[in-house]
Amino acid sequence: MGDRSHYVMHLAWTCYNFYQATPTKLAGENYIFHVRQDMTVSTSWNILRPETVESLMYIWHFTGNTTYLDWGWNIFQAFEKNSLIELGYVGLKDVTMSIQVQKTT
Repeated sequence: MGDRSHYVMHLAWTCYNFYQATPTKLAGENYIFHVRQDMTVSTSWNILRPETVESLMYIWHFTGNTTYLDWGWNIFQAFEKNSLIELGYVGLKDVTMSIQVQKTT
C-alpha cells in the first residue's frame, strides 16, 4: 500500500470506531473530534452509507490482513440486526438509541 499505508490504517480504525461507539454499532452521519477526548456523534442518523465497508474490503484485499474483513463483517451484522425489515433495509433516525427504543416511538 505504499509508504502512506499507516495513514490508511489509522483512518480505517477511526471509521470503524464510528460504528463501534454507538449502542446500535452503526455510525452516525457526522462526528465531532475533541482535543484529547473521545469523538461524539454530531448528526445521529444513519442512511446506509457503504463507504466504510467498501474501504475495509479494499484494505483487506491489498494487505491480506483479515482484521479488516472482521470489521466489515461486524458492521454488516449491525445492519442486519438494526436496519433489516421485510422488504429490505432502512436507515435509522438515531444511532445513539437502542433499536428497541426506536421501534416503540
